[in-house]
Amino acid sequence: MASENPTSSEYITHHLSNLTFGKHPVDGWGFAGGENAAQMGFWAIHVDTMFFSILTGVFFIWLFKKGC
Repeated sequence: MASENPTSSEYITHHLSNLTFGKHPVDGWGFAGGENAAQMGFWAIHVDTMFFSILTGVFFIWLFKKGC
């Protein structure tokens, strides 16, 4: 983190940002979070959100197939 003793607002902001993959205007393709992720624009992919969406989908497909 940026400081040794962050305020509660800084802590929450740091831990509630998505891991994002996309093309940064300056740094090129890569992973980012926070302000750098906002600069990637619309086509950036939230990696953690996609992971849990796919995981949940696979779980429900397994659950529905098991019930038949």
